[in-house]
Amino acid sequence: MPVFFVLFLLTAFTLIIFSIILSFYREKENRILEVYLSNFKKSAYISGKLSGYFAICLFYLFLSGIIYSAILYFFGVFTPVIWAGLFSIFLKLSIIISFCLIFSSLFSSSLLALLCSIFIYAASEVAPQAVKIVSISGSKLQKIIAGALYCLLPNMDKIDIKYSVIYGKLPSLAFFTSITFYTFIYILFLWIVAILIFQRKEY
Repeated sequence: MPVFFVLFLLTAFTLIIFSIILSFYREKENRILEVYLSNFKKSAYISGKLSGYFAICLFYLFLSGIIYSAILYFFGVFTPVIWAGLFSIFLKLSIIISFCLIFSSLFSSSLLALLCSIFIYAASEVAPQAVKIVSISGSKLQKIIAGALYCLLPNMDKIDIKYSVIYGKLPSLAFFTSITFYTFIYILFLWIVAILIFQRKEY
């Protein structure tokens, strides 16, 4: 099961970032973006893009969850707790989708936007371990920098519940409320940044 969640997150992450970034730049190259912006405000375009990919991501996770649940049920090891793990993956991917929009709006190169999205995700995943290492052997300045970076990056470790799911333990409602609220606030901030960047661009 832990291998499933890692592979599932990586495959979903790859599909999402390639889809959202490449489609964004394809719209610019084909001048479809100009048509959209002639009928909608830039803020409405960004909001629609973000909402649309949230819906696509949710639909993909839902279908994959049904297939995986059917496989587990066939082998007699199904547990409803896996859906909590899928919800955790959705929260992670929602943050990454928001970063993809920011980098797509910021850079003129799709490759640069893609690499930055990958690096942000990788950094957010390894940040907790890096902070622990620095807290043991790092200097005071290194500890301050590491702590600041950890606060700025999305705290994926706080959202991740795969280890609870592995042992069939469902976190409390308060936990789900807190991680959902944290993700919402983080996405809201990224959405505002994406709109501010996109509004300054000329298309």
